[in-house]
Amino acid sequence: TNRAVDEICEQLVAAGLPFIRVGSRLGTSAQYRPYLLDNMIRDCPNRQTVRARLTGCPFYVGTVASLLGKPELFLLKQFDLAVIDEASQVLEGPMLALLAKVPKFILIGDHRQLPAVVTQEPEASAIAPAAAGLLRQELGLSNLRNSYFERLFKRAEAHWPHAHGTLADHYRMHADLVALVNDDFYEGLLRCPMLWQHEPLSRPDWPAPADAFQQRIQSERLIFVPTRRQPEDLSMKESAQEAELAARAAAYVAQGYGRSFNPESTLGIIASYRNQAARIRARLAQLAIELDLPGLLHISVDTVERYQGSQREVIIVSFCCHQEHQLELMVSPDETGQVDRKLNVALTRARQQLILLGNEEILRRAPHHAALLRRCGVGQ
Repeated sequence: TNRAVDEICEQLVAAGLPFIRVGSRLGTSAQYRPYLLDNMIRDCPNRQTVRARLTGCPFYVGTVASLLGKPELFLLKQFDLAVIDEASQVLEGPMLALLAKVPKFILIGDHRQLPAVVTQEPEASAIAPAAAGLLRQELGLSNLRNSYFERLFKRAEAHWPHAHGTLADHYRMHADLVALVNDDFYEGLLRCPMLWQHEPLSRPDWPAPADAFQQRIQSERLIFVPTRRQPEDLSMKESAQEAELAARAAAYVAQGYGRSFNPESTLGIIASYRNQAARIRARLAQLAIELDLPGLLHISVDTVERYQGSQREVIIVSFCCHQEHQLELMVSPDETGQVDRKLNVALTRARQQLILLGNEEILRRAPHHAALLRRCGVGQ
């Protein structure tokens, strides 16, 4: 996604590495638009200067779609290496089209998180029975809805142990949050090597809590708040109570962080439905005026699919689940059923604090959500 590319650009800027961003102006955050290809060659007086600038830049960054949309770039410049982040979200066709242009590649991904979005039914994307035997045995290819990364990883596990590895040292999240997914989804392999990942939560400079909810936000790293459907919830895809709690929590976090509050890095809100996301944004807009907190207007409120590849200091999750049948759309089990990939993504976006809002009674009916509630100490 463009959002994930922006975060790669952030790291390249911090490291002082020269790069060119391939993509559209609208799909690029404002601070990285100067690095867009068109802007990087705007002041070049002739074609020779353009060629020199393009061939002299060592790093190009973009989505797979953006890079494949610039075939002339690969005619002009020979690349030595392709590094594909979030590779578990890229299907066979686009991946092979890109990898065919480079002699070496490194795929970085996590097939325990969300796969690519495929609109076809699994039966329609499955390999035809006539070819299934050969392709399964020789290539491990069974269904075109699976990513090239996942297929290659399984082949490497079985045949090429030298060609794959696991990044076990985890640098994003505090150890208390890593524990939510480590045993259930990662066989306990994740390690937290940084000192800050083991420090207690300390917020002595935050405003005095006005109620019990703010008290929990100030002092607890992991919070679950049970909710119920309200009379004003006309749609199953909205929860007025969760929207209010999410907006209030966001406002208090913004007040707590003060001048250091940055909507693009401090706080994010994940909602199960776009309707709920819109309702939360509307309440944030009201609080931005009432509390004079303009930063609330710029908080990213989006679905979990859009948040894959992103991170924030604090993440608020609005499950917005009123009836059991909604759980079918909320979960995304892997082929083994041992990992809920959608829940895994939602729980691994926060660095410092995770605030969960949902109907406890309904969530308990999904095995992985029930395990999450137990880890949160709910009902114990």
